[in-house]
This record gives sequence, C-alpha cells and structure tokens, in this order.
Amino acid sequence: MDIPLRRNVKPITHYCHDWMHCLVVSGVANIIIFQFLRALGKSGLPDIYSMLFRYLGGWTWPKRLHGQDVHHLFTEKRKTANAKAKTFKALASELLSLIPILAFFAATQV
Repeated sequence: MDIPLRRNVKPITHYCHDWMHCLVVSGVANIIIFQFLRALGKSGLPDIYSMLFRYLGGWTWPKRLHGQDVHHLFTEKRKTANAKAKTFKALASELLSLIPILAFFAATQV
C-alpha cells in the first residue's frame, strides 16, 4: 500500500510464510526463549533448566490439550542440544503451550 515501494515490491510475485513459520517453527520465539534462558543463567540463577523442569512439571494442563506437557523440554540433553544449536528446539505446539507459562514465570519468579 506504500506508493513509493510499488516499483520494488510486487506482492503477487513474493512468497510469504504464515505467522507460525515466522514465530514458532524455528523462528523468532525459539531464539527469544534461548536468549531468555541464557540471560537467566548469566544472571546467577542456579541451573535454570532443572528449575523450569520442576516448575513446569507442577502445571495441570487442560484436558483439551490431551496432557500436553512441556517440562521434557528442560532436560540436560535438551540443554546441551539447544546450546549447540544456539536456539530453543521445540515443536510449534510445544512452544504455543510454553510461551504463556514462561511469561508468567518471568513476571512472578524472576
């Protein structure tokens, strides 16, 4: 809709991923969560992965999520894999469940 850009941007010739691919499928959310956890680790908190493993294990999930539980994302094996990849590795459905709880954790525990 920007007139000066019309000669450069031709929307019908461009391909754009949906928001899920941009945000939660190896996207922005994965990087932000990785950086958040890294910053917490550098701030002097004890092992944040084991802390979140215990914290998330205490949540009761709605039945509609069929027992979706995300505490398994915070094992030592995952910590090592995430550090190597420099991103937080998780499925989109796991991240969509995890993000609100991490936000609550950050607001109340950190």
